[in-house]
Amino acid sequence: MTVTAIGMYCARWIFTSQTLDAFAKNNYKFVNFSHIAVWDEVLASFISAIVFLCTLRLMQVLSYNNRITQLIAVLNHCSGDLIACAIIFGIVYFAYVLVGYLLFGRVLSTYRNILIAMTTITNALIGRNSITNLIEASPIFAQFYYVTFVFFVMWVLMTMINATLNKSISIIRRQQHQDAAPFGIHNLAKRMLNDFVASLKANQSKQSIGKSKPSSNKETPVTTEEQNNIHFTEELLEVDLDVENKHDEEPDDKDPDIICKETPSITEV
Repeated sequence: MTVTAIGMYCARWIFTSQTLDAFAKNNYKFVNFSHIAVWDEVLASFISAIVFLCTLRLMQVLSYNNRITQLIAVLNHCSGDLIACAIIFGIVYFAYVLVGYLLFGRVLSTYRNILIAMTTITNALIGRNSITNLIEASPIFAQFYYVTFVFFVMWVLMTMINATLNKSISIIRRQQHQDAAPFGIHNLAKRMLNDFVASLKANQSKQSIGKSKPSSNKETPVTTEEQNNIHFTEELLEVDLDVENKHDEEPDDKDPDIICKETPSITEV
């Protein structure tokens, strides 16, 4: 999506340059800017989607934070109730969008199609109201439409959603007070810092041990006792080799009687 948004930005820049060049060549000739407006709206939609996904990734990274953990726990706790509230809210919201389009679509530009009517209703939810144009277009229907919209959407449905969230927040806070303190992002940073310092100390200790060891090329002096031991072990090795050679030279197919004769008796020994 990011690569697509970059390509769309380049396309909008090219189209804008071409259209402005055409307008600069002849100021009295009609130049169409509608395709540039379409590209701008689509690009804004792509950028908003990318920002939303990046926000989700950032929340995933900040999942060690206690606040983000509470938020995720609250949403998981009341997910079923929120889905039900969202379905009811969507039905009522689209009903008012369609009614506004049918009543005021031929008179007001803010209701000329379904998409712009949705934008107008959303602006009314956040406080950007345009009741004056509605009353000028149709006083009776406008007052009834706006009063019922405020009552059912902004009062009943929004209050129901807020009550659901407040109940879940109180339950999650009570559970977290009873449980142990969660592993926060400051604990993670502290552990990473401690591991880094420990690795630095280990490297320094290895370097100091390597410097303190004597070089292997230097010969250590040998005492007389060690020389005697070495001479004695060499003699033992020579004796063992002589014995092994004698055993190898003796034939294996001797007569057992001859072997008995050759071996001295106990009395002779």
